[in-house]
Amino acid sequence: MIMTTVFISYSWDSDLHKERIKRFVEYLRRHGMEVIFDGDARPGELLPDFMEKGIRGSDYVLMCFTPTYKRKADGRLKRETGGVVYESTIITGEIYSRNNQYKFIPILFDGTWESSTP
Repeated sequence: MIMTTVFISYSWDSDLHKERIKRFVEYLRRHGMEVIFDGDARPGELLPDFMEKGIRGSDYVLMCFTPTYKRKADGRLKRETGGVVYESTIITGEIYSRNNQYKFIPILFDGTWESSTP
Protein backbone atom coordinates (compact mmCIF):
# COMPACT_ATOMS: atom_id res chain seq x y z
CA MET A 1 0.00 0.00 0.00
CA ILE A 2 1.40 3.38 -1.01
CA MET A 3 1.12 6.06 1.64
CA THR A 4 0.26 9.65 0.83
CA THR A 5 3.12 11.94 1.81
CA VAL A 6 2.32 15.42 3.10
CA PHE A 7 4.64 18.26 4.03
CA ILE A 8 3.48 20.62 6.80
CA SER A 9 4.20 24.31 6.22
CA TYR A 10 3.55 26.46 9.29
CA SER A 11 4.94 29.42 11.18
CA TRP A 12 6.45 29.29 14.63
CA ASP A 13 3.79 31.60 16.10
CA SER A 14 4.02 30.43 19.71
CA ASP A 15 4.72 27.34 21.78
CA LEU A 16 0.95 26.70 21.91
CA HIS A 17 0.70 26.85 18.11
CA LYS A 18 3.70 24.53 17.68
CA GLU A 19 1.99 22.08 20.06
CA ARG A 20 -1.21 22.26 17.98
CA ILE A 21 0.83 21.46 14.88
CA LYS A 22 2.45 18.46 16.60
CA ARG A 23 -0.99 17.13 17.55
CA PHE A 24 -2.15 17.64 13.94
CA VAL A 25 0.91 15.72 12.68
CA GLU A 26 0.20 12.87 15.11
CA TYR A 27 -3.43 12.75 13.96
CA LEU A 28 -2.42 12.53 10.29
CA ARG A 29 0.10 9.77 11.04
CA ARG A 30 -2.46 7.77 13.01
CA HIS A 31 -4.69 7.94 9.93
CA GLY A 32 -2.10 6.48 7.58
CA MET A 33 -0.25 9.47 6.16
CA GLU A 34 3.47 9.91 5.94
CA VAL A 35 4.11 13.39 7.33
CA ILE A 36 7.18 15.55 6.84
CA PHE A 37 7.59 18.49 9.22
CA ASP A 38 10.53 20.27 10.77
CA GLY A 39 10.03 18.58 14.14
CA ASP A 40 11.50 15.48 12.49
CA ALA A 41 14.63 17.15 11.13
CA ARG A 42 17.81 15.46 12.29
CA PRO A 43 20.24 17.46 14.44
CA GLY A 44 22.63 19.32 12.16
CA GLU A 45 20.38 18.93 9.12
CA LEU A 46 20.15 22.13 7.12
CA LEU A 47 16.56 23.33 7.32
CA PRO A 48 16.50 24.93 3.84
CA ASP A 49 17.51 21.57 2.33
CA PHE A 50 14.99 19.75 4.52
CA MET A 51 12.20 22.14 3.46
CA GLU A 52 13.03 22.02 -0.24
CA LYS A 53 13.23 18.22 -0.37
CA GLY A 54 10.06 17.92 1.69
CA ILE A 55 8.02 20.27 -0.47
CA ARG A 56 9.25 18.92 -3.79
CA GLY A 57 9.07 15.25 -2.73
CA SER A 58 5.65 15.25 -1.08
CA ASP A 59 2.32 14.46 -2.69
CA TYR A 60 0.69 17.42 -0.93
CA VAL A 61 1.74 20.47 1.08
CA LEU A 62 -0.59 21.43 3.90
CA MET A 63 -0.19 25.14 4.56
CA CYS A 64 -1.35 25.94 8.10
CA PHE A 65 -2.40 29.57 7.79
CA THR A 66 -2.39 32.08 10.65
CA PRO A 67 -1.94 35.87 10.67
CA THR A 68 1.75 35.30 11.51
CA TYR A 69 2.13 32.92 8.56
CA LYS A 70 0.69 35.61 6.27
CA ARG A 71 2.96 38.32 7.69
CA LYS A 72 6.06 36.15 7.26
CA ALA A 73 5.15 34.89 3.78
CA ASP A 74 4.31 38.39 2.60
CA GLY A 75 7.58 39.58 4.17
CA ARG A 76 9.60 37.77 1.50
CA LEU A 77 8.94 40.78 -0.66
CA LYS A 78 10.62 42.91 2.02
CA ARG A 79 13.65 40.63 2.17
CA GLU A 80 12.72 39.03 5.50
CA THR A 81 14.16 35.60 6.22
CA GLY A 82 12.96 32.45 7.95
CA GLY A 83 11.26 29.12 7.30
CA VAL A 84 7.92 30.41 6.02
CA VAL A 85 9.68 32.91 3.74
CA TYR A 86 11.81 30.15 2.23
CA GLU A 87 8.89 27.72 1.95
CA SER A 88 6.61 30.27 0.30
CA THR A 89 9.31 30.98 -2.29
CA ILE A 90 9.59 27.25 -3.10
CA ILE A 91 5.79 26.87 -3.16
CA THR A 92 5.37 29.81 -5.55
CA GLY A 93 8.02 28.33 -7.84
CA GLU A 94 6.35 24.91 -7.77
CA ILE A 95 2.95 26.38 -8.64
CA TYR A 96 4.29 28.40 -11.58
CA SER A 97 6.83 25.96 -12.98
CA ARG A 98 4.80 22.78 -12.62
CA ASN A 99 1.29 24.26 -12.84
CA ASN A 100 0.28 22.05 -9.92
CA GLN A 101 -1.72 24.26 -7.57
CA TYR A 102 -3.74 21.23 -6.39
CA LYS A 103 -0.71 19.97 -4.47
CA PHE A 104 -0.99 22.93 -2.06
CA ILE A 105 -3.85 22.77 0.43
CA PRO A 106 -4.57 25.75 2.69
CA ILE A 107 -5.80 25.06 6.22
CA LEU A 108 -7.00 27.94 8.38
CA PHE A 109 -5.48 27.44 11.84
CA ASP A 110 -6.14 30.90 13.28
CA GLY A 111 -7.62 34.22 12.25
CA THR A 112 -9.76 34.68 9.15
CA TRP A 113 -8.99 33.77 5.54
CA GLU A 114 -8.44 37.44 4.83
CA SER A 115 -6.08 37.98 7.77
CA SER A 116 -4.19 34.70 7.35
CA THR A 117 -3.80 33.99 3.63
CA PRO A 118 -0.63 35.26 1.93
